[in-house]
Amino acid sequence: MIATTVQVVSSVWPESIKPHPLIVTAFFAIGVLCIIIPLAKTLYFRATRFNKTDEIPSPSSPLEIIFEPLNPARKFWSLEAKHDFYKRVTGPYWEYRVEIKNISHKTLRNVAVTVERIGPSPEKPHRADFVRLNADSCDLQPGCSELAAIIRWPHPKAQAGMLAGPSAWDYGPVCVIASADDVPPAERRFAFNYETEQMLFPEATY
Repeated sequence: MIATTVQVVSSVWPESIKPHPLIVTAFFAIGVLCIIIPLAKTLYFRATRFNKTDEIPSPSSPLEIIFEPLNPARKFWSLEAKHDFYKRVTGPYWEYRVEIKNISHKTLRNVAVTVERIGPSPEKPHRADFVRLNADSCDLQPGCSELAAIIRWPHPKAQAGMLAGPSAWDYGPVCVIASADDVPPAERRFAFNYETEQMLFPEATY
């Protein structure tokens, strides 16, 4: 617009004060750049935003899945005794647990834990029991936690027909998902090897 105005007005000016043609050309070039640069910037922003939608972080969960390899006070794994209907001891087994903690400031309703083996030797998903409550769901108050039994393994650990050596890792990974009403779930995966004492090895946290 500036270049056009200068061009029109200069046509009636005396020859001695007419602007040089290069000045008019420079005005045109600046005007074109003022249009192209913002347009290109907008198109680039839109293209990169749509291509990076997978990088948008998901909402964080108010639930935390905790496993402590040091196993303080045999909290996270121990050798337990199996009882029958009449409360008689019928045989021992290894129980491995995770702690499900409410790290929010509100009570979470219907907290549940789902466990699934997703490796070469998969196992269909199942609900884990909360040890203290002997139930597969519960409410968690702010800052409180409960232990959930995610693995129950026979004793002795090695049984006939089981994979052994490097192949023993094929029983994992173990995927643990903690969920509750109206909140995003928490997910954690563990590498698994029954031939070790610890069995569960933190693989990733989501």
